[in-house]
Amino acid sequence: MRSKNILFNLRQYTTGNLVMNSRIIKGNPNQDEVIVKEGYRFIKPFERKYEVKCKGRWMGRKLLDTYMYEYTVPEDVCKDMIKKGLIKVNDEIKSEDYIFTGTEVLQYSDIRTDRAVINFDQIEVIHEDDLFFVINKPQSIPVHPKGRYTKNTLTYIIKNEYGMSGLRLLHRLDKVTSGVLLFGKTTPVAQTFTRLMGTNQVKKFYLARVTGRFPHDQDEPPWQNDPEIHYDKEHGVWHVTKSLQCVNERRGIYRAIDNNQLIPVQEQVLTDLTGSTVAEKYKTAHTLFRFLGYDAQSNTSLMFCAPITGRTHQLREHLRVLGHQIVHDDEHLVQDLTDTQRGVHGWRHKMEIFERLGWNNKDIIEHMNDENINEFLEKKRDGELIHGEFKIDLHAFHYCIKLNKTDTLDMMGLRKRPRNISEGKLKKYQEKSRKRQKKIEAREKAISLGQMVMKKDLKSDEKYQAYLEKVKLQQEQDRAHLELVEKKIQQVGEVPEESMMDFETRVLPEWCAAFQGEEFTKVLRECVEHSKQYAYKHNHEDDGVQEVDQIDEGEVDE
Repeated sequence: MRSKNILFNLRQYTTGNLVMNSRIIKGNPNQDEVIVKEGYRFIKPFERKYEVKCKGRWMGRKLLDTYMYEYTVPEDVCKDMIKKGLIKVNDEIKSEDYIFTGTEVLQYSDIRTDRAVINFDQIEVIHEDDLFFVINKPQSIPVHPKGRYTKNTLTYIIKNEYGMSGLRLLHRLDKVTSGVLLFGKTTPVAQTFTRLMGTNQVKKFYLARVTGRFPHDQDEPPWQNDPEIHYDKEHGVWHVTKSLQCVNERRGIYRAIDNNQLIPVQEQVLTDLTGSTVAEKYKTAHTLFRFLGYDAQSNTSLMFCAPITGRTHQLREHLRVLGHQIVHDDEHLVQDLTDTQRGVHGWRHKMEIFERLGWNNKDIIEHMNDENINEFLEKKRDGELIHGEFKIDLHAFHYCIKLNKTDTLDMMGLRKRPRNISEGKLKKYQEKSRKRQKKIEAREKAISLGQMVMKKDLKSDEKYQAYLEKVKLQQEQDRAHLELVEKKIQQVGEVPEESMMDFETRVLPEWCAAFQGEEFTKVLRECVEHSKQYAYKHNHEDDGVQEVDQIDEGEVDE
């Protein structure tokens, strides 16, 4: 199917010929891989082999220094791994002083386990048809394999535990974020969607719960002298235009910074590589925010968030500069992101086990499994786990795709109607139902009158009896036809006056409940419509995205 046909099919969504077939599906975890304990999902240790293409920042560096920096491995452990052939370059054992030229492939093996995630045994499917499979992503689960996550990832679980093979991931959400996640059913759908994303025709809108009471009108702002924070009084919208600068390339961490303070970043390294200065790593960023409500009991505010650009950590950072961090987002704010010693003890301990039990000893798996779970749960009980490790109150609730100058597909504005049923057909069914009900009422009176006549023996000839039987038969047929029509109407549902769905009853997280009142849906609809118009009018040319199928499984542990 060509992209042109895909776009034609996508436009059918804008005519209202669509069903919202939300449902819950349950998975079947592999007991040989998964352990569920105290509400968390653990993966049993397994051997994994990695192949990573040489990154640009590796060029001109030694193998030992590069591996130590990228994977936070202590020097003595790294030397031992290189010597024993656990780390190779182009399938060959190299010396620790080998210099990367840029064309190599790094290979290494490890026995490891995924980081734990909050357990879930079911997924809410928001919508499914011939083109899309749309789900409500749970918090804490990464979308695709990366770093310390392989089997505790949504793509792996959907394929292996829910039996949904052949799906193409169309975009991404952070592991700690919940909300709408789209998959394509075919390669052409994925290709078309990727092209639309690359030309900034796809926009996502979020809800965030932040700490404290957010100033919701122009008389309250604490940022009066900041030129990169602007209040649009007409629409009640805050504009934040602070750029984001990379402060830790290895972990992909960005911080908001005043545009007049952007400076080149000096890369963090472990040894004598500090002479390598990299170019400026910053990107312009623009976000719209609107205050939706305040909950005094929890001292939190609900915010509508519309990222005009799509940058890493954009919403977190722009809310932070407004003085209101996302609830549970302490990790992003207070953790020492330049701590290069993180995980050093774990590597040494692992190598000690290998030396004691032997690399190929099956007991290693069981030993590491018990040790990993017990250590995690002990930290959890002692409150040592980093706050925000598993979730933040950020929810992607609305997705819109601009198909042409006039048509926009709202993935969360789908109407509750079955495919191939137009508004005209719905009205036709409703008219049929009304006429059929009138006929049934008229025949009910005729039958009642006939039965009364027969009972009093006023008319008992055979012709009248035959007539009465015929009326009864027609009555049964009318009831059967009415039942069919009512089923179709029930499937279609009443045509809503607004094109937006009922936000209160679908895919909003529990923490939104405290803010939902009579005006909630109306205000939310206004936010979406204004943000759509603004976003498509002010598309950023440099706001490109990486293709969704380009997954680097050799990324550094997060």
